[in-house]
Amino acid sequence: PRLLSHIERLGVTRTGKRRQRNQHHKWMQDAGKGGSRRRVSPAIKKLFDSSCKLIAVANSEDAFPKGREYVPEVAFAGRSNVGKSSLLKALSVKSSYVPTDDRPGTTRSIDFYEIGRLLRVVDLPGYGFAYAREELMEAWRQLILSYLGSRRSLKRVMVVVDARHGLKDSDLEFMEQLERHRRKFQIVLTKADILDAVPLAKMAESTKEALKGHRHAIQEVMICSSLNNGGIEEIRGV
Repeated sequence: PRLLSHIERLGVTRTGKRRQRNQHHKWMQDAGKGGSRRRVSPAIKKLFDSSCKLIAVANSEDAFPKGREYVPEVAFAGRSNVGKSSLLKALSVKSSYVPTDDRPGTTRSIDFYEIGRLLRVVDLPGYGFAYAREELMEAWRQLILSYLGSRRSLKRVMVVVDARHGLKDSDLEFMEQLERHRRKFQIVLTKADILDAVPLAKMAESTKEALKGHRHAIQEVMICSSLNNGGIEEIRGV
C-alpha cells in the first residue's frame, strides 16, 4: 500500500492521465512536504536550470575528459531502447544534444555532458540488442568496462530498465560488472506511464528483491515517466 501511494503521488502510471497530470503538478508545487518524496533543494533546481554542455564524445579511453576530477560524474546505462535518451532529455540534459531514435542502439560512444560546471552526466552506449555488428558491440562493451575501471570521478551509475519488462539477463550481467568494479549503482524504472499502478508496484518490488546480495546496489528503486515527467524531480534530487 505504501508503494502504491508513492506511485500515485508521482503520477507516472497510465490510469487517469488527467488526474495524474494534476497530481504531478501539485507534487511539483509541494515538493518535499509529504510521504516518501524527496525534497528537491533550491540549489539542485538551480543546477538543472544551468547551461548544459557536451564536453566530450569518446570512442576510446584516450578521449575521456582529462583534469577537473573533482567534478562528480553520474553515468546512465541500460539495454537498447529502454528510454535512456528520453530520460536524459527529461532531466534537462539538453534536447539539442541528446538524440532519440525509434531504432535501438543509437548511442555509439560515451558522451560526457557538464551541467553548470558542477556535475557531469555520462551517457553510456546501450548494451544487449542493437543494430550493430558483433565486433562493434564487443568494442562498445570494452569501452564501457574501460570507463568503469578508470574514472575516479564516477560516483554512481543509474541502470535504466524498462518497467514493462524488468531486469533481463544483460542487465544482471552488467550489474555483476559494476560489482566487480565496486561501483555504486541504482535502478531506474522508465516508461512507467504505460503501466497501471498495481503491476508497476509489483515490478518495483521484484526489482528490489533482485538487488539483494549486490553490495554496491542502492536498494531504493527509482520510478519515472519521461512522457509526463513523473519521478523526474526525485531522480534529480539523487
